Amino acid sequence: MSEKQVKRGYSELRYLILNSLKNGEKSLNELSRTSGVNWKTCDNHLIWLIGTEWVEEVFSSKYVRIFKISEKGKERLSAGKI
Repeated sequence: MSEKQVKRGYSELRYLILNSLKNGEKSLNELSRTSGVNWKTCDNHLIWLIGTEWVEEVFSSKYVRIFKISEKGKERLSAGKI
């Protein structure tokens, strides 16, 4: 029998993404790998995180997008208010 997996909530996913970005700029693929969040889920949450100004897109091309955590994002992460 397989165990039933518990779905992670938005706050937990966003925390994992922000926590991964605190170590430096990352592409969407790197971010997905280091945070343990599926790339499409990462992409969807990055839209929200950019909208709240917690994350900034520093580079975008046809093949790659690079993101970094903003000062506002660092403050929220350190306060634990995600």
